[in-house]
Amino acid sequence: MEKDKSYFKRTRNCVGKETLAMIPQTVQERRIFLTKELSRLVNKSITCPALGNVKVRITTSSVNEAARKAARTIDSTIAALNTINLIKNAHYYAGDMPRSNKQKRNFQFVFIYILKSFLIGFGEVKIIVGVQEIGNFLHYSVTIPELTKDTED
Repeated sequence: MEKDKSYFKRTRNCVGKETLAMIPQTVQERRIFLTKELSRLVNKSITCPALGNVKVRITTSSVNEAARKAARTIDSTIAALNTINLIKNAHYYAGDMPRSNKQKRNFQFVFIYILKSFLIGFGEVKIIVGVQEIGNFLHYSVTIPELTKDTED
């Protein structure tokens, strides 16, 4: 699928043209691509000023979760590729108890933080960080809201 020039202009500040050209077109291929790219971040800790400079650790599980969610659209894929910068520049949006069984059982979260960060060309991106009972802050996912399509009058 050929991208128009406005798409490249909107994304040029987020990823290089080479990386953009490497992003696969199908959801399944994007998920594999993201898992591979984000796996380099596993066990890295990122200081998050929005949470009082705590260290947010990226785990294999969070890479899989982020890849699953971010593979839905190319825009979300680009957001996931910017995970580190998004966490570093995030601001607190909301906090809540985990609602899904996946968050409670698989990740053993007792609390989740919803953060927002700005991605040039896309706007606000949602980041979820979970807190485990033992005090670990773990990255859970990065997603970008669906872009509204321009309507013609």
